[in-house]
Amino acid sequence: MNETMSRLLDEARHNPALRDALLKTREAEDPMDAFCKCATENGYPLTVGEVFEAGEQFIDDVFCSCNGRAEEPIAEWADAYETFFAALVG
Repeated sequence: MNETMSRLLDEARHNPALRDALLKTREAEDPMDAFCKCATENGYPLTVGEVFEAGEQFIDDVFCSCNGRAEEPIAEWADAYETFFAALVG
């Protein structure tokens, strides 16, 4: 997750109205776009591209930290959007 998503997560954990609004975006026709619009409307400007980039940056960092570099990507680790909601709900 990037810094904006981390701050959004922290606030959503303490603000039930924001938490509910973010969770409701998952029911939208385009959930990630709705998520970004909701975040932006609440003072946390995000774009879909930034959310994808956050996941890609994380997995790139994991690869670079492995001795001899990792051989294959771990796809589940590259999804900052799903990681955000797992941290919010779980």
